[in-house]
Amino acid sequence: MKLSYKKSLIAAALSITLTPASQASMLDSRGLDPDSGQRSNKLQPSKRNTDNLYMVMLDEQPLATYRGDIANLKATSLLSNDANKRKSTGTLDVQSAASQNYLSYLATQKRSTINRAQKSLKRQLAIQNNYQIALNGFSTELTEEEAKLLGTVDGIKFVQKVERRFLTTDSGPSYIQAPSAWDGTATGIASKGEGVIVGILDTGISAFNHSFADIGGDGYDHTNPLGEGVYLGHCNDSELAHYCNDKLIGIWAHDGVLADYTPEGDDVIGIDHNGHGSHTASTTAGNVVKNVPIYNVMGDKAEFTFGQISGVAPHANIVSYQVCAADAGCWPDVSALAVEHAIANGVQVLNYSVGGGASNPWYDTDAQAFLAAREAGIHVATSAGNSGPEAGTVGSPGNAPWLTTVAAYTHDRGFTDKEVSFSGGDFALASLSGKGATNGISAKVVHAEDFGDADCLNPFTENTFSGEIVVCQRGEIARVSKGTNVLAGGAGGMILVNVDGSSETIDADFHVLPAIHIDALQGSELTAWLATGEDHMATIGASTMENAPENADIAAVFTSRGPEPIMNRWLTPHVAAPGVAIYAANSEYQPWREQKTESPYTFMDGTSMSSPHVAGAMALMTALKPEWTPAQLQSALMLSAEFNTRKDDGVTPSDFFDSGAGSIRINNALNTGLIMDVTYQEYVDANPDIGGKPEAMNMPSAVQQNCMISCSWTRTFTATSPSTWTVSGDTSVNGLTISASPSSFSLAAGESITLEVNATISNGFNSEYGMGRLLLTPSNGSLTPSAMPVIGTFVAGSFPEATYLETSKNKDSAAIEGVTTVGSSELQVAVFELAEVERIDVAIPRDDSDDASWPTNVWNDSRFFHSQLINVTPNTKRIVARIKQTTSPDLDLYIGRDANYNGKPDDYFEMAELLCMSATETALENCVVDNPQPGSYYVAVHNFGDTSAPSDTVDDITIELAVIDKDDSSISVDFKTQVDAREDIGLVLNWDKTLQPDTLYMTAVEIGTGVDTPANIGLMPIELYRNATFVSSSLDKSELNTGESLTLSVELVANTSDIDMIFDIQATLPEGVVIESDSHEGSLDGQVISWQITQAPQSDAQTITLSLSTNDMVMSEELIFEVSHTVNDNQQSEILEPVHLEGIPVALINEESELTLSADEQTSVTLTAASSTVPNSDDIATYTWTQVSGPEISIEDMSQAELNLVLPDVTNDDVAVLELTISNGEKTSVAAIVTISIVAEIAPTPEPTPESSGGALSISVLLLGLLGLRRQRKR
Repeated sequence: MKLSYKKSLIAAALSITLTPASQASMLDSRGLDPDSGQRSNKLQPSKRNTDNLYMVMLDEQPLATYRGDIANLKATSLLSNDANKRKSTGTLDVQSAASQNYLSYLATQKRSTINRAQKSLKRQLAIQNNYQIALNGFSTELTEEEAKLLGTVDGIKFVQKVERRFLTTDSGPSYIQAPSAWDGTATGIASKGEGVIVGILDTGISAFNHSFADIGGDGYDHTNPLGEGVYLGHCNDSELAHYCNDKLIGIWAHDGVLADYTPEGDDVIGIDHNGHGSHTASTTAGNVVKNVPIYNVMGDKAEFTFGQISGVAPHANIVSYQVCAADAGCWPDVSALAVEHAIANGVQVLNYSVGGGASNPWYDTDAQAFLAAREAGIHVATSAGNSGPEAGTVGSPGNAPWLTTVAAYTHDRGFTDKEVSFSGGDFALASLSGKGATNGISAKVVHAEDFGDADCLNPFTENTFSGEIVVCQRGEIARVSKGTNVLAGGAGGMILVNVDGSSETIDADFHVLPAIHIDALQGSELTAWLATGEDHMATIGASTMENAPENADIAAVFTSRGPEPIMNRWLTPHVAAPGVAIYAANSEYQPWREQKTESPYTFMDGTSMSSPHVAGAMALMTALKPEWTPAQLQSALMLSAEFNTRKDDGVTPSDFFDSGAGSIRINNALNTGLIMDVTYQEYVDANPDIGGKPEAMNMPSAVQQNCMISCSWTRTFTATSPSTWTVSGDTSVNGLTISASPSSFSLAAGESITLEVNATISNGFNSEYGMGRLLLTPSNGSLTPSAMPVIGTFVAGSFPEATYLETSKNKDSAAIEGVTTVGSSELQVAVFELAEVERIDVAIPRDDSDDASWPTNVWNDSRFFHSQLINVTPNTKRIVARIKQTTSPDLDLYIGRDANYNGKPDDYFEMAELLCMSATETALENCVVDNPQPGSYYVAVHNFGDTSAPSDTVDDITIELAVIDKDDSSISVDFKTQVDAREDIGLVLNWDKTLQPDTLYMTAVEIGTGVDTPANIGLMPIELYRNATFVSSSLDKSELNTGESLTLSVELVANTSDIDMIFDIQATLPEGVVIESDSHEGSLDGQVISWQITQAPQSDAQTITLSLSTNDMVMSEELIFEVSHTVNDNQQSEILEPVHLEGIPVALINEESELTLSADEQTSVTLTAASSTVPNSDDIATYTWTQVSGPEISIEDMSQAELNLVLPDVTNDDVAVLELTISNGEKTSVAAIVTISIVAEIAPTPEPTPESSGGALSISVLLLGLLGLRRQRKR
């Protein structure tokens, strides 16, 4: 479940409500003065008490979104069951068998869930409102603790407190090209919204205003699509039916709102006593009304008259939903009921010019209700809000991706400038220029100062003037009120002059008498002229209304801006429309308003006014394109919008966070060649809390954060008409390229294509946001080109969010993978102190009975929090504090400035300067502060506890705290200084520091792409845990060759205790490894060497060093070393990483390395290398025989493994020496040597006498080697 009580509490405590100067500025343009105090209406208290009212949402899908997942219950969602719709309107049929069966199922499930809830609460629930069409749930009064408890009940999805929403408050229809739909020039079919039902969720409606009459000023007689005399809401009551007609076919209101809002004695029906609801309704679908008098912002009838006004869809039918009460605000629980009524009764378009603080749309009740409305086929427009010009100010539900959220821009209505000319006085005064939306006059001119009120702040007494033109100074009250005040005294005209210290604007206000507004310099000239002579006469020229394109498509300063404030993963607002100086229907009875403008029509500013322009456009487009889903219609508006708009300065081009895709143009939208769709399930699945990716929604915009080099999306487009399309990118951002694949395609009507969209940066990119448009240009000239906003933020590189290393060694290295960059030729990497993490174990009782508000509840009782002082020096790089473990359900963690150096927060001011606040609804909080300013700080942990079940429980809490300094010579990094894009930098962390066993250390590595940007990738956290072993072993080599030495080091930790530590250590060595030296003279038994060492108390660490020889090892092998130890009865064993020994070839001749033979000349001798060896089993041996000295022996092939020699003739005894070497291709052996003594032949001697023949022998040859005599091998 999702529930955010404490966050709301904290946010409320920290927030400061301001009246935007922007709103004053926009109102100013219609006659209010910035210093008049008349800029806004205060929110009035409401009789409807919602202080403890909560919306409880249940797990099952509501009727509008049920997709048939339950056996024997058919789908009721229109997108899942097309048959479940009304034939007349194509909207959801709640009376069908499928709908009624599912509603019965919901009711049964709801009863079971409510029973479980009542058991948990141990009381009965009083249900105020039930929801089953747009939402599935109910509203009821709960305490905050009960609401939390309900969130744990099986079957309950989430609980949300009902917080009030606020209202977000001629030529607009023409400017957005509504006439192209009216007369058929856009599509060939004319429509003014006939047959379309629009619903207005607002303050009610002025039922008898001409804008809502059955027959409009153009003679159009409306038809009630419900049937003659069939009305919705309270008009269904025969006694109230006269409030409705064939145009206004329903007035729905919530009983609680009516009780709050209806003046005593009036009929109890949703009549508008504010003006806002009537204004939005008439802007959306108000009748054509002819010759409309202009009432200025103060409600006074002005000089001018509009020849005609109308809503955007003047022939559409209207249902009014009163969900807001006068100036008391609006309620989401009531709005949700209104949405359910709209779904059930065939409403096709809704306008919701209401909003509040931003919240997660997947857990916001009115946002979820509107998602159900979209699934039911209803088009919804909402206002962006009036909290601009700051970024990220779009509120809820306008931040939801499934509504069409509208920014407020200007339209093109203007009035010509005018002049005032003079005669009389002692000198000629040249004509002065100014503004004023009035007729002209010629009359005597006087100064109001001469009549006791230079600023015209109060109505003048009747007959004070006799038709004169009166000069008034600007200031303190509304500009138009000054004209009203002089008119009361009999004036015929007015010259309004700026004075020093007042605003410098010159405004074309709608005054109640002929008037002109001039600047302060001209005002001084006029005053000087009036002070001389007599017979002062003036002629004020007339101003005429004109279309002034230069006035249009400028952002209202108050309009809320993107990016979307909760996640910034989709675009909001979506589009812009006129929302400044909009003239539309009003309320003529406003008993609840402090500042009344009780007139049939009035001007209003606000995104409340821009939203109904889009709602009206939706009504026209619904009439002409009834087959389009709400998402498709929204895409048509966005893809065809006019992008060339300006910020509120009137000069700087708008960006997408100002205007969304741009200013809507109905004619372009109706002729769009491509549309896009998003299903209900796609919206649901995009919820990040369930692993969804909002960026992947098939919306007509593309937003992505933290891309490295490029962002990518897929978007699917469907053709409305056959055409070939060319795809290109458009951006003014240096170093940014927008592209898509394929770059061209052809589609028939109804066919779709999926594009791979990319935004890529290159050298020169240096913007916070990369913004551009994907342009899709058709070959069919009758189609509107499509342009999709593309927005990305880019990072210079990335690294793992968390790196955890474990070691048993004081000196070691670790490779860290996953650090990549956009590419660099001078990569910068800096590493900071390897700091020991302080572990703090405390026990704190729960503070869940504290009634004090935040932050007083944190510091008002030191029993319930733990804190300690941190002294930050200029050398401090990072502070890390976190809760490691606890039994508490909810802890909060704070780091703040400690003004009085006592290591704890003492008052509100010390809580106001927080460096970090981690205060979620969970316990394992975390704070990280980088580059803190030097000074004294506190770290405080508050045991918030469980307010749903207050107790005296004392919780065990483990806190980890690390202060990482900048300098530490014991740690270093290796890395590649030159890397390509996305290439791993090969980061290696090296340390050489005495580390305590079973202790955590932290460091940080700062990475940047260049000397001038040494930290633009970020500060990477690394944790190094020195495990609990008391002995750690290491070898100085991971591979070696035969004959090389190897060192085994066995490190014994320091003894920091007060008793002896006795180490019994054994090292098992591989066969063939021979000990050369031993620093601690252990005892050797075969291949096992043992030591027993006693570490005295408080003695330093020491290391056993064992030098090892491999001289006798000729074959390649993996050398395995095992070191085991017992320390005070604690036994551990470690097998070290194998060391690869690369052996050497060994040459042997007749199995000998040095062989000696003796034989007579001309004797045959066989020499063989068969017993020679190569180090690896897969080696191929090559043999090389060489005669070194002696008489030449004839050898045909010196590379054979075996030689068969015939010794040469010699005159005298001689010696021949041969060598044999063997190679495996990598290494060559030491030569084996054979020395052959060749015996010269001796002349024959006489035959011996017979006596001696028995003992005489013939000459014999002794071939010692061939007789198999063996000698000591030499190696």
